[in-house]
Amino acid sequence: KPRRPIVVAAHTSAIENSLEGLEEFQRMVREHECLAGGMLQQFADDPLSEGNGRLDGILNADRTPQIDFWQTRRVYSPIQILEDERPVKPGKQSVELTLCNRYDFTNLRDLTAQWFLLRDGQPVTNRTFVVNLEPHRDMELSTVLDIPSDLADFDYTLQYQFSEPSGRVIYE
Repeated sequence: KPRRPIVVAAHTSAIENSLEGLEEFQRMVREHECLAGGMLQQFADDPLSEGNGRLDGILNADRTPQIDFWQTRRVYSPIQILEDERPVKPGKQSVELTLCNRYDFTNLRDLTAQWFLLRDGQPVTNRTFVVNLEPHRDMELSTVLDIPSDLADFDYTLQYQFSEPSGRVIYE
């Protein structure tokens, strides 16, 4: 075990819309005390270099996000929900998901937590809730939903959102 932390500079580049290995790298950083993070090779495309292949940032030159920006934001987020999907059926039911607090000092009770049931991207139901989760802990998050009977006709999504007291959304 090294006596000093290893800081990895430029662990991956955002070649086109791909960030292969980013989730694996971040998992290694969390699991090994000697690793102290890492950086993307290039944050934004270089507006003066369109012809020479320097378009490998996670933002376009005008600072609009590319798909790999959203991938990076999800992987680096201090709040994680491990499951990507969970099958449901019409009616009242409980949906259990694994919530992870990767903050070093923040208990999630200090944030505003909300969940939204979306039908084709539009909110149908939303609730504010409090979750007491200490830093570096995981828990099963149970949400009771009443799924409408038109489940086969629409795309339903359960969305969680955590915001700072100032209102800035941290996780969605």
